[in-house]
Order: sequence, then C-alpha cells, then structure tokens
Amino acid sequence: MESFAFWCTRRNNSANTPSIDVVANFNLWMPNVGKGNPVLDVGFKISHVSYESQKQEAMREERASTICGLIEAISFYCPFQVDSSEVEDLSNVMKKPEVAGAIFNENCTVEANDSYLYDVIKPERDGPDARFYLCNCNSEKPACHPRSKGTEIRIRLNQENADDIPIYVRFRIDSPGLRNITIHSKAKDRLLTSAFTKEDVIDFRFNDYRTMDAELVRIIDGIAKENVTIEHMQVHFLLMTKAIVDVKHWSELKEVRPLERHIWSSYLPASITLSASDTRPENTEVAWHWKSTKDTAVDGYKLYLLLQSHVSNFKTIIMYLLILLIITIVFDAISEHVRSLLSDKCRCQPTPVSRLSSCMVFSVLRLWKNV
Repeated sequence: MESFAFWCTRRNNSANTPSIDVVANFNLWMPNVGKGNPVLDVGFKISHVSYESQKQEAMREERASTICGLIEAISFYCPFQVDSSEVEDLSNVMKKPEVAGAIFNENCTVEANDSYLYDVIKPERDGPDARFYLCNCNSEKPACHPRSKGTEIRIRLNQENADDIPIYVRFRIDSPGLRNITIHSKAKDRLLTSAFTKEDVIDFRFNDYRTMDAELVRIIDGIAKENVTIEHMQVHFLLMTKAIVDVKHWSELKEVRPLERHIWSSYLPASITLSASDTRPENTEVAWHWKSTKDTAVDGYKLYLLLQSHVSNFKTIIMYLLILLIITIVFDAISEHVRSLLSDKCRCQPTPVSRLSSCMVFSVLRLWKNV
C-alpha cells in the first residue's frame, strides 16, 4: 500500500518561515470484515512550535502572528482517486460539546465564532487557556486535484482569525479507493467447515517515504520553499470495528474502549448504525487506539493489523444436508439391489459360507449407512 501524506502551504505575504507542530488524528471505520467500504476520518491540529527555554523565547518574534496568517492551505494526499463529493467536512457535528468531548477524550465547551467561521473549543482538563479554533471548511470547500498517482485534498484557511492559538481541521473520506489499504481473504477450507474465518489485513502508511515518489518526499520534508516545515508530529490512529472482531497488532496499544451509543450516534458514518436497545457484541462498536510521536514529518507512520471475524457458513450447512440426502438415496438403492441378489441365491440352497458372506455384506452396508 502506498502512503498518505500531509503538508502545509505558506502564504505568499508571509516573510517568516517558522516551524509548526502537528497532531494527526485518523479514525478508520471497518463496519464489516470482508465486505463493505472502509470510511476514514482525518483531523489535524496545527500549532506553533512550543518554546520552553528563555534562549528560544526570542524566536517568537520571527513567527507570523497567527497560524492562518502563516498557512494558506493544508493538503492531504490519498494514494488513490477521490472525488470532491466523497469528502465531507465534520465541523458541523463537532460543534456539539458531547461529540467534541468524545473525539478529544476530554470535557469540552464549544463557543460559536461566526465572525471568522471558526468555533472555539476549550478543553477544560488543561485549564481555561488551552483552546483552539475548529475550522469550518464549508466556506472554502475541500478541493480535490490529481497528483502523482492519487489525489490531493486541499483546504484553504481563512486568514481572519484574531488570536494566535492552534487550529483544528477534520473531514471524512468515504471513497471506494479506501479498499486499497485492506487485503481481504477467506479460509481455503471454508467448504469443509460449518463456520469459517473472514480476514482483513490493514496496511496503513502515513508520510512514509519508502512508498512515495521523490516529489512528495521533497514536499513533506520541508525542502520546498512554498511549504511550512513541520518540526514535530504526533499521530493518533483509531480503528473502529465490532466488538466480536479479533484484532491482531504488532504496535504498542494505548487503549481499547466501547463507543457510547448516545454520543456517537450523531457522528457515525451513514453505513453504521447503533441501536440504543441492542447491546449485543455484534452490534457494539469498539475503538482501538494507537499513539506515536515522530521527530520529523518524513519519519513516517506505519501500522499493520489483522482483523478476524468468525462467521457461520449456512450455505455449507445446506450443502451438507443435500449431499447427505443424495448419499442416503444411493445407499438405499444399492442395499435393495444387493438384497434382491442375495435372496435369489438363497433360493438356490446357499451354503453356510454364502450365508455368512451375505450377512457380512449386509451388515457392512447397514453400518456404512448409519455412519
């Protein structure tokens, strides 16, 4: 699987070229193992590089006044074809405090800010000063452009944000091209068993230079003058799947938690429904959460997962019943034919050996039929 990629384009009027920190969020929805299309939610929190020492304090003056004053647009590259109709802005559903709190895993308050087409989210856990802007992409709808072997999803930012605080953008990709990150397989002996295992292998790569062409590597590495350098990047990957699905992984797992039905029902993709009354494992969505920190953007992030779902093979059961019926009919016909032959021989004064042979043959046929 080729890699996804992310970069930020600098504004032409921005003379300063400070670095930025990025937190990337990916939610991969896998409603059914072995069938259906995955859905990918993508989010990016962008902030100025944190300055902790007094020596670095002077560097604050070199940066642009705001993140949106520095960045003209953000770009997300998909290694497959994506149409603009397959990209959905998620800021509207995230305006609900309970949804924002579930996504960021902390208690949040949301304040409308119509002047700048942003909403302010304040994570209360980190204090009143820890806040950021949630970008409303409906004013500048994401544009899809062919690039390399795939598609660049480009979102322009509104420059009119007053405060120098981080920004957050979140959107959803519901495209058949997402099948490329999964490999589906079935058990080879499924016709010989009443139940078999469906398997999906997920090969997710982000900013992985091994699977990108030279142009994309140059862009995300910050070599291109028109792009902003990413100093640090933190990646959160969440796999959303059914509770009955077995997940095998080879990366350090942060946590596993079930999704709250009353909160997530308004956020879920259209292909997934959660019933408030049906709490069976096969109707419960679970989030598997992995977290990783990268020193540079081009370090790349890779995650390899194996999903297994055990399914009853009713077609095989029905086929077994039909085969058993045919075998029974054939053996009944053979038994009747052999019995008639033995009866004819018995009329011809059979010897004790013939009687014994007849009994043995008849017994074997009877035992075979019972088996």
